[in-house]
Amino acid sequence: MYFNKNSATIVVSQVVVPSGFDDLDIVAIDLTDCNNTLPIRLIAVYRPPSMTSSDNARLFSVLDLLAEDCVRLCVFGDLNLPHINWDLFVYPENFLYCSVVDFICNHGLTQLVSDPTRGDSILDLMLCSDFLCCDNVKVLPPLADSDHSVVFCTLCISVPQSSVSGNNYAGYNYHKANWFGLCNYLSAVDWVTAFKCCNNVSEYCIVLCGFRCRLCLMCLSRLVNCLIYGK
Repeated sequence: MYFNKNSATIVVSQVVVPSGFDDLDIVAIDLTDCNNTLPIRLIAVYRPPSMTSSDNARLFSVLDLLAEDCVRLCVFGDLNLPHINWDLFVYPENFLYCSVVDFICNHGLTQLVSDPTRGDSILDLMLCSDFLCCDNVKVLPPLADSDHSVVFCTLCISVPQSSVSGNNYAGYNYHKANWFGLCNYLSAVDWVTAFKCCNNVSEYCIVLCGFRCRLCLMCLSRLVNCLIYGK
């Protein structure tokens, strides 16, 4: 795992791997910023193809521990899982692959690497709980004499801070929202069509912001100069 820390406002903290798992190839860090944005935990892991069933169980046990209560989570690494079809989410019905799928589903992760990283297989994975924080994911040529391609992405750690003064802000009265109308509107949206032209995080955000603005106009009333919503 390599990243370019180009801002002094990013704080990197090592996460200690629980005792008893020191023989496994796992490194974890937490990234936070000065704006108290939701922290993101990065876990780099390598699973050798010859790993035994008992060691596979230990590996996903410690990954579960490291992922527990994480607000945002990204797991990177070569897990040597060539037989998962990530487009259809089809996999062999055995202990290893079922353990992987259980871990992915239990923590709400999405696999973001779409191109092969060694031969015709996607071996190097990027599993994220918040896929909007990982932008511009792409596979690059191998470094030096490596037989694996490089997986590159841009991590979006910080959230832009609003410059609007609280005393002049007209907030929305969520307590009196038309929740039934909001649910009906969202259930009728063709999301595949809505996002079909989106190629990166910024474009997804623009589309989502458009829906948010329409929903606010349709289903919410405003509170002028109020700092406490819902009153």
